[in-house]
Amino acid sequence: MSKYIFQVQGMGCESCVSKVQAALRTLTDKVEVDLGTKLVKVESDRSVAEFLTALDEAGYPGIQQIPL
Repeated sequence: MSKYIFQVQGMGCESCVSKVQAALRTLTDKVEVDLGTKLVKVESDRSVAEFLTALDEAGYPGIQQIPL
């Protein structure tokens, strides 16, 4: 299982956090969102591209930071 960190643009409130979590939980149940840093940590066997697509479709474009 891989772990990834994404910087998520446009996240400014708890409602945004909920939308990001919901979008990513369709791919994995291991999601941590930090509103203060605008970083999301995920753990999954899914590809980075799938996570970036889910974020983009939810209206919160993401940038992969580093694999853990």
